[in-house]
Amino acid sequence: MSISGRQLVLQALQATGAALAANDDHQTIEVVLCRSMAGVLGGHLPADRQTLDCDAIVSQPVDSFPAIAAAAATVASDLGVGPQWLNNESRVFA
Repeated sequence: MSISGRQLVLQALQATGAALAANDDHQTIEVVLCRSMAGVLGGHLPADRQTLDCDAIVSQPVDSFPAIAAAAATVASDLGVGPQWLNNESRVFA
């Protein structure tokens, strides 16, 4: 499944944030995206660009990515994207 465009990515990120907030651990989590969807969100690439995933290169706290990935997977089917639409596989290039 592909992710198509800025609006879907924003919707998916907001839903993931809401799912994390529902856990009510009051922890601030930050994620830095890289590659094509970072370019789309930053306005450097066309807003309708398609990709297979969003690549997170850094998350803070460092050990927070499993919770982020779990939250992202819970919203994936509602949005029609793959369960690993948000992943940190590109971090090896950082």
